[in-house]
Amino acid sequence: MLQNLKKILFLSLILSVNISGQVIYEPGSLFHSIFENRDRVNPYYVGKNPAFLFYDGRDQLLSIQSSFNNSEGNFKRFVDPETSRLYQLGFSGKKVLDSTQVFRGVFAVQREERDNWNWFSTKNYNTGNPFLLGDSTGGRYRYNGILMKAEYSSLLMHKLLTGFSLIYGVDEGLKEVSPRPTSEHRDIDLKVGLGYLFDKNFSVGVSLGVFDYNEKISYREDKEALLQETILFKFRGYDNPFVLTKKTETRYSFHNGYFGGINLFYTSENFFTVSAFIGSEIEHLSIEDDANNPQPEGYWKNNTYKAGLRASIDFSSKLKGGVYYRYDYREMWAKHPTFDVLLMENENPAHLIEAGIEYEFSESLTLGFETGAGLVDIDFNDYYSDVFWDVEAHTMMFKLGADYQWNDNFNTFFGYGFTKYNTGNSDLSSNGASGYFNNFRIADVLYYQSSFVNHSVFSKLSFYPGFLGIMNFYFIYDSYLPQNTILFNDTKRNSLNAVFELKIKAY
Repeated sequence: MLQNLKKILFLSLILSVNISGQVIYEPGSLFHSIFENRDRVNPYYVGKNPAFLFYDGRDQLLSIQSSFNNSEGNFKRFVDPETSRLYQLGFSGKKVLDSTQVFRGVFAVQREERDNWNWFSTKNYNTGNPFLLGDSTGGRYRYNGILMKAEYSSLLMHKLLTGFSLIYGVDEGLKEVSPRPTSEHRDIDLKVGLGYLFDKNFSVGVSLGVFDYNEKISYREDKEALLQETILFKFRGYDNPFVLTKKTETRYSFHNGYFGGINLFYTSENFFTVSAFIGSEIEHLSIEDDANNPQPEGYWKNNTYKAGLRASIDFSSKLKGGVYYRYDYREMWAKHPTFDVLLMENENPAHLIEAGIEYEFSESLTLGFETGAGLVDIDFNDYYSDVFWDVEAHTMMFKLGADYQWNDNFNTFFGYGFTKYNTGNSDLSSNGASGYFNNFRIADVLYYQSSFVNHSVFSKLSFYPGFLGIMNFYFIYDSYLPQNTILFNDTKRNSLNAVFELKIKAY
């Protein structure tokens, strides 16, 4: 699934969040601690415990959402496509069945396109898995698929919350240039949760989940290019891929894991509210090649430890503040498919903290300011390729936002954010590396070791025409400009997301 540029660049660099599986795109917010995020200080959003679906503040209207996401530019890793697009048509809605039950469902149709994507055919290449498959051509890859999500929560005995969340997605992929490999994906993600309400102010929760993502990549003889040779690349690290002249090949990827977490929630009569989360996730990836006699190609494992906190405080009826904190620690390794030999290992702790205030100047105008800092430390050892690198980096960010209610039928929200990503101590050792690394995949390392600035613009226009329900227009723009770098000199990366949403009372 295409992740918009902000998620790919900002989260992977600053928070190093694992990106895998298919995702239903929803327009987020530029801010994490103020404005509408004040309503998200609860375990449903902090820790994603489905038992607390009752705390979801969204209305009971049917949402019909059409979105277009486009990111392009050469400030990227070699494994990334030059241009990525996502087209999505989605339907979502929440219904409070009675005083003890609530349900929410989402359905989306998606088309993803990756233009000028060199060599690679592995869709979820951004997980950290070194076992990537591709061929010697570059061009457009497209994926067509559907995703569904169901959430349900129930209150038992006025104290016990129970709930579940199920995500199911399938898609088919095709490379539109010879040798025209095809791919199939099936993703299932199931989470169950419990919550106990000690009183109206304090509650605890626990959530457990499993996921299973399958990928099948098929290379077959291209009848339109019978005289063209098919050259396959099988990577086990940054360098020294297996280069095969082979017209047919099949790769099976079995990516699965489980996770769990604990939630804490406290509120003090609309004065102070805090929600905290701590959890861990273990994921495995097994690779097999050849449809007739599948042979192991590699094994990858990742252990992730997470913690987070979101809090809000009302200083007065007009002045309000908030705090957001996120910690992620990833520890991964990969081993040889046949021998018990370590091929790579990586450690990656990351912190992000943000705090903001908002002030209601009048019934029509609210202004807000948010600032934050991030810290990331990556230590990567590619024993197979004899490539070793590390980087310590930190970020500073500043954001301004304004919400203005023009009249009963028209509202606007505008936000601007500036982020400075600075790399400190960094090192790269690639003794004996071949041309594959020095000429191409070295960009996958130097990308993380490059400083950059990011300008973000977020706007939301809301109309309330009455008989048509609510119409929302989102425009989100990001620009990433590298600094003090030779490889990415005179490059940039831009992202534009446009979303139209119609919300109507349909049930």
